[in-house]
Amino acid sequence: MSLRASLYLAAATLTLTGAAQAQDNGTTATLLDGTVLTVRQPLETWGVEGPIWKVDPLTQEIFANGHNVKVPATIDGAVVGLEGTSDGAGGAITAASFDRLLDENAQPGGRDANPGFPGAVRSLYASDRFQANADGRVVGAITNHFTTIRDHANTVQPGVALPTDVPAGYPAYSGGTCKSAGHVYEDGAGNPYFIPDLGLVIELAENVAGGSASNIVMGATLAETSFMIGDLVCVMNPDPRFPIEAIGAAGPMEPMTMLNLMVSNPGLEVAAIGYLVGEGHMMVITLENEEIVDPTTPPSFSANSWSFRDDRDEIRFRGFLDKPTDAATGTAYGMRVTFLNAAGGVMLDRAEDIQIDPLTGLGEYRVRSRDEVTTADIDRIEVYATLNGAEVPETRTGWDRIDVE
Repeated sequence: MSLRASLYLAAATLTLTGAAQAQDNGTTATLLDGTVLTVRQPLETWGVEGPIWKVDPLTQEIFANGHNVKVPATIDGAVVGLEGTSDGAGGAITAASFDRLLDENAQPGGRDANPGFPGAVRSLYASDRFQANADGRVVGAITNHFTTIRDHANTVQPGVALPTDVPAGYPAYSGGTCKSAGHVYEDGAGNPYFIPDLGLVIELAENVAGGSASNIVMGATLAETSFMIGDLVCVMNPDPRFPIEAIGAAGPMEPMTMLNLMVSNPGLEVAAIGYLVGEGHMMVITLENEEIVDPTTPPSFSANSWSFRDDRDEIRFRGFLDKPTDAATGTAYGMRVTFLNAAGGVMLDRAEDIQIDPLTGLGEYRVRSRDEVTTADIDRIEVYATLNGAEVPETRTGWDRIDVE
């Protein structure tokens, strides 16, 4: 396999917002200081997945595995976000908010700490770099916060069962990981830059635990909430640099809503994804359960397994409707699917069958369109529920082809 093919494979799970998703590489990148870069010709690809040992807020660079990944403000005019991070306002960290990555701003009492995310318990840096931090107050604040959360969790979670020889001190785990791939760009003087036009992800780890959730202790905030999976104590992430997400039967939902549904439905099997701090404690960033449905929200569609065949004028996708019947009457909803062109024009709108699973209660649908539309002209697909022939409010959901193909 060629280097280019290998990097594309490595970048397959990376997400970059905006126009850069639509092509194999960008054309121009604009740095935060206004410098315009152009992609080097012939193309030079690069990729990295490794521990972070430095981030520089002045130059917007991430140093990992011998690469200094340069985070531009935009690529081909689209803002670049660091996937997996939080800017505190519902988006991802960008070049403009790059200093949110710093331990000093994420520590307890730091600039970005808040009641919902009271502070980091683990550094973004590899352990040796973190311990060598010139400001010992930051190291102390983060390690002490870990100890406080661990001790509290051990008190409210009596099921903790660790080996007798587990060290009592702060765990010496590596810090953040940079996963990135892209191309070399140049400024006007020919200086090279590693620009992540194929994707950029920052994470503290990708540890996964699955099984029945037990002893769910609801706190006043997410960071004070914990539960058990087996002998693993799961605490909701307190680090303001990383968002907490919950994914139910129909996709994203409010994390506190899912936790409350877990309380009212004992024994639910969940997948917790996050980063370990110590041998028996995980800080949860993502909670998943494919059966949990939020009863307070309108019916919601999800979709996956997309296939567009321009040569055969064929489109396939499938998905679920989380609440397939009307709560007031018990009547099953209908479904319609709409195919739109780039101008927003309706190319086709037709009915689709929904099958209700008797075990889970979820509605399942499979769409196949063959020789109904010119597939190459389709830019967006929307679906919505119907009741007695009328569209059910707040059920229309759409996906742009560029995002799902």
